[in-house]
Amino acid sequence: MLNASGDDTAGFAQVSELRAFEFPQDHGPHQAYRHEWWYVTGNLDDADGQRFGFELTFFRFAFAPQEQEQEQEQEQVQGASPWRARQMYLAHFAVTDVARDRFHFAERYARDALGLAGAQAEPFRVWLDDWSLLESQDGRVWLLRAGDGEYALSLELRALTAPVLNGENGLSRKAREPGAASYYYSIPRIDVQGTLRRGATAHDVRGLAWLDREWGSGALGREQQGWDWYALQLADGSALMFYALRTARGRDEIGRAHV
Repeated sequence: MLNASGDDTAGFAQVSELRAFEFPQDHGPHQAYRHEWWYVTGNLDDADGQRFGFELTFFRFAFAPQEQEQEQEQEQVQGASPWRARQMYLAHFAVTDVARDRFHFAERYARDALGLAGAQAEPFRVWLDDWSLLESQDGRVWLLRAGDGEYALSLELRALTAPVLNGENGLSRKAREPGAASYYYSIPRIDVQGTLRRGATAHDVRGLAWLDREWGSGALGREQQGWDWYALQLADGSALMFYALRTARGRDEIGRAHV
């Protein structure tokens, strides 16, 4: 877990005040900050009533502030390796196969070099190798593609709600330390349809998903050790998110409702 204070955040933009969110631009990367993630989770059913859960998450983590990027580019002109990168991407993919009582997951890592991984705002796209979340050519849906071993997903995502700003108008404070905060929004209800491949069989599936987006340069406070997070989509069309930040002495509970 990253520390919210210290020299490791020097030179990066800090989350310290309210900002105006702009969409669709804010779906894309925020290079001035040290880290961010795109987090999609959901539930799917096929025509026979089989239930699947899925998750695809992309993380961007910078090693050096954006100001050093120009220096790096200059060094590349002078013959530095094209493999050198200022940041890296990490991705996690998972499928819960309820009928078979199985949970399958995989992780990937790649540097932001030679097209191995990256993110862009217009048109929106984030990818690592052949795993991706991107805007369709007509801009009407997002396309999710990921696979590993026996399982693969090819899905279309259509937002049913506008982005919801978490915390104080999108500023989510984790602790009292300066910088222990993130800019944070969710799209808590997304219609999903497409194909889930299990082995040699393709299943037509449909369901609901949830998108979580955060970015910043700090992390938790010195005494915080992690968090538990829950997202509930209720039958009346509302949604509820709840998370608890864990400390060495107990829990600091924070909740947020979405309607």
